[in-house]
Amino acid sequence: MKELDKRDWVNIFIIIASFFVFLVLIFLNGNGVYVSSIDFSSQHYMIPEYLRELFYNTGDLFPSYAFNLGEGQNIYNFSYYGLLNPIILLSYLLPFIKMIYYLNGIIAIIIVISIILFYKFISSYTDNKNIRLISGLLFLLSSPIIYHTHRHIMFIGYIPFVLMGLFGVEKYVRSSKKTLLIISTFLVIMTSYFFAIPAIIAFIVYGVFLFLRNNPNIKIKELFIKTFKLGLVFIIPILMSGVLLLPTFSAILNSRFEEKGIEIIKMLIPDLSFNNILYSHYALGLTSIFILAISYFLIRKSHDYRFLAIVFLVMTFFPFINYVLNGMMYVNGKVFIPFIPLGILLITSLLNNFVESKIDCKKLIIVFTIISILGCVNFNFDKILEITPLFYAIDFSILLIVLFVYLHKRNDKLLYALLAFPIFSLLIINFSDNLESKSVVDNQYDSGLKEEVINLNNSDSNLYRTLDHSKGYHNANNIRDISEYKNTMYSSLTNKNFKQFTWNEFSKENPCRNDAIYTDNSNVLYDIYTGSKYYITSENKNILGYDKVSDFGYKAYKNNDVFSIGYVNKNYMSLDYYNTLKYPYNVEALMNYTIVKDGVLSHKTNIKEIHLDKTSYDISNKRETKYKYKTKGYSNQILIIKFNMDYVENCKVGDTYIKINGVSNLLTCKGWKYHNKNYTFEYVISDKNIKDLDIVMSKGTFHISNVKAYTLDYNYVKDLNKNHDNLLIDKNKTKGDVISGKINVSNPGYLSLSIPYDKGYTIYVDNKKVPSEVVNKYFLGFKIDKGYHNVKIIYKAPLLNYGKVLSLIGIFIFIFVIIFDKKRRNRS
Repeated sequence: MKELDKRDWVNIFIIIASFFVFLVLIFLNGNGVYVSSIDFSSQHYMIPEYLRELFYNTGDLFPSYAFNLGEGQNIYNFSYYGLLNPIILLSYLLPFIKMIYYLNGIIAIIIVISIILFYKFISSYTDNKNIRLISGLLFLLSSPIIYHTHRHIMFIGYIPFVLMGLFGVEKYVRSSKKTLLIISTFLVIMTSYFFAIPAIIAFIVYGVFLFLRNNPNIKIKELFIKTFKLGLVFIIPILMSGVLLLPTFSAILNSRFEEKGIEIIKMLIPDLSFNNILYSHYALGLTSIFILAISYFLIRKSHDYRFLAIVFLVMTFFPFINYVLNGMMYVNGKVFIPFIPLGILLITSLLNNFVESKIDCKKLIIVFTIISILGCVNFNFDKILEITPLFYAIDFSILLIVLFVYLHKRNDKLLYALLAFPIFSLLIINFSDNLESKSVVDNQYDSGLKEEVINLNNSDSNLYRTLDHSKGYHNANNIRDISEYKNTMYSSLTNKNFKQFTWNEFSKENPCRNDAIYTDNSNVLYDIYTGSKYYITSENKNILGYDKVSDFGYKAYKNNDVFSIGYVNKNYMSLDYYNTLKYPYNVEALMNYTIVKDGVLSHKTNIKEIHLDKTSYDISNKRETKYKYKTKGYSNQILIIKFNMDYVENCKVGDTYIKINGVSNLLTCKGWKYHNKNYTFEYVISDKNIKDLDIVMSKGTFHISNVKAYTLDYNYVKDLNKNHDNLLIDKNKTKGDVISGKINVSNPGYLSLSIPYDKGYTIYVDNKKVPSEVVNKYFLGFKIDKGYHNVKIIYKAPLLNYGKVLSLIGIFIFIFVIIFDKKRRNRS
């Protein structure tokens, strides 16, 4: 690594200053805070905030359970967002800083460190100070780097450790020392396990590049052996990360109950486009100069750089590689972000060759033009910020003009014109992101709301859940106090029983673009079933069962009819019979019975179907349109409506939604990678008096069929909990991975809990271990005898103990490596 001089530090200062200029411009284009309204505000600081509060409450650095979210989840369902992440763990030392501001600050520090490390990295490949500065700025201007400081911090938070890892590879190739490479890889994994695999591949690719660079005449067999030995090094940091990787892997297996089908054959067909390379923040995010660099090194007789060029072509043009790196969920160019330093390494070497007059321009322009035409023909421009082929044509033309002028003038300062289009692209992409309004953040950290949540939960001897309608899905992961429990969550991983129950069994409405967002809903039956006793909103509500208990700017409501989180019901229904019931009759059965293997084989329904004169509609709206439907009037009645959505709109038009009396369902547009699959719209309307149906329909085409409507008298629901023997949960003893309580059972049977079933539960009744079972098709339960009992439920994340063992093994091996490297250093 070359030492940096004064001019280099001036260059670094210019790059860092440019970074903060862009931050200010983006902030001024926003609404008061530097976070995206997509995901960042609902996930990226809310989940770490919860993890930190959970640690303060339990003192457990390796928790297993998140009882406060999603009715009770394996905490490794949230590991992607910061569990055991060293950057997030550092915030545990700073309880006085709100997580949103901590992340704003730490991500800026991360980028500054990355700029310095990248500059030192690229300085080994050029002595030209102008090219060093240009390359450093191109690194900063690559779309993902700045964009994800306000959109998805886990996409870039590991970048300093990737750059450290590249230095570690250099040290390994030069002297076989492994320590820096192992530490860097371990930190990449712990910071973002999702991006760790492409990062490790980037390290191996860079290692092969160095092997070829140091020995251009190396034999294939020798190259393979060296690469294999390099690959073995990564086993150590993977073992060291076992405490994170193994339980997370188990959580992934227990996540989605169905996956979007992808034709593998299509994945094997080359995609000759720029989708995973250019412009987008979900790609390498470079500009046409990168295509020029690839073109140049494909025709130049240089094994090391040609290898890099081929790697980029193969990775980006073969969708199957992309698909595998994305965990076989979808094709998305974000997995190539760890390769940005190597991509700019190609550009840097190209500029070096221009300065040194080593380029056959005629041959290069031909190859560059051919690749550009192929890429433009196949590039899905409409998917990336409405960028058109004209966008690339301008980029292409500016690049050629700058290089043509440079070849005639031979002034290195002319090369700075190459930054014009990357700056333009960066600004367009960053300004396209809608930053969150300050009102949302103020709501999330509202001390008055926190105090009200505490008061509501302290007002009851038992433990119940809270509905927070004050800011929609933004609060899905917001636990205002550790005493608050919710049936909502928003995470890429979810207990599959929870997911199946919510969307396919209870058929809760979905107003969001994907089915990973579980918002506070307007389904009174679901809220009663899941023990959601408290309801906080900014509006006056007139919901069956919920009575206002306080008004403090926001309104708090309480429903004494909800079920306890754990209870014994004397009524049982056979699972086989239950499976014959259709919606909404199955929901009625769940409300009245505990569903087990043996039970009654019939029941009398209190649901009444409404006769409809028309059951299908074809509607086309040029804009959002409002309708009013007169009803005969329903008092103290729950109105249930369902129908099929037989047409999925094109994404150029957008998602289609229908709101009925404030209850919203949305169907994601065709082609959206996180499609919510909400093909049947169900509505549970529970206003105390229903006179009219106020319907709001989005722009788009609707083919609606099989419309059905039902009513259920609320009187059949309100007293159901009086038939239960309730589990009284001890709030003081229930914390972390433990749920503790007491129950007096009048008849032997099953204690059922509104907690989704998972393999990690161990149950003790009067200090005796009893087997857990699946009740109500998807929930946790167990057999219990008549009488007074103490109940203790402990959750241990599956494979966590094995993960701890692997981490210890990895650490011991690493200690031996350190000792061995130290002896090697002493010998040298």
